[in-house]
Amino acid sequence: MKSCVALGVLALICGSQAASSALFPSILTGRATITPAADDPKAVCGADYGNKCLDCYNMLTCLGPNLEPAQTACPADRKYCDRTNKVCVAEQPPEADCLEPPKSKFACSSPNGFFPHPTNCSQYFECYNGEAINLECPPGYVWTTNGMGCKQRKVTADCGTITCKTGVIQVPLSNNATYYGICNQPSSLEGIVVVKCKGRLTFTGESCNFVCTTEGMFVDDENPAFYYECYKSGTKTLWKH
Repeated sequence: MKSCVALGVLALICGSQAASSALFPSILTGRATITPAADDPKAVCGADYGNKCLDCYNMLTCLGPNLEPAQTACPADRKYCDRTNKVCVAEQPPEADCLEPPKSKFACSSPNGFFPHPTNCSQYFECYNGEAINLECPPGYVWTTNGMGCKQRKVTADCGTITCKTGVIQVPLSNNATYYGICNQPSSLEGIVVVKCKGRLTFTGESCNFVCTTEGMFVDDENPAFYYECYKSGTKTLWKH
């Protein structure tokens, strides 16, 4: 009977996902702000189901007494968690402990979007109107650019970082070369500006280019009227546009 109740509540939560996504779109990624939480998530939820504020900036979806709550940071345009109404809001609620989080030195290479932390794979950034918000995955998880969410760290390759080398200005993210870092930038976090190649392009040492990973036809994201055709020629995979 307990399992039936739990499944029913989970179904209700899933059914309301579209409506709630505007409030906290990354609920399944386990987003959490760097600011230390005032309370333990399980202690806040207890045996309850539904939404609760963990602190001024983080929302919990409580899943009953036996499951870990799902935690997410409120989105940048509604960054405060209203404890009374249990929703994310744009205006600061009246709670006295709601202080502005510190601004990050991370330099947004695009006004909006998500970017990996250059040296700490458990952290990532959301850029909103050019302002970077520093976020962190739960313990034991890392940020993945494949799927744009937090995943459990199982192997070393799950952790993507950018390691600058002497004499080298541009370096790819270690586990996804669609991102790369511009080194020797003193005004940015860790001296690195993180950049995302456009569309399907991959950083190949000096610039972003199309790279075939398998045979097939792939749309040119910059010009959908064209496509890339990848094909085998001996031991090599080539492409034509």
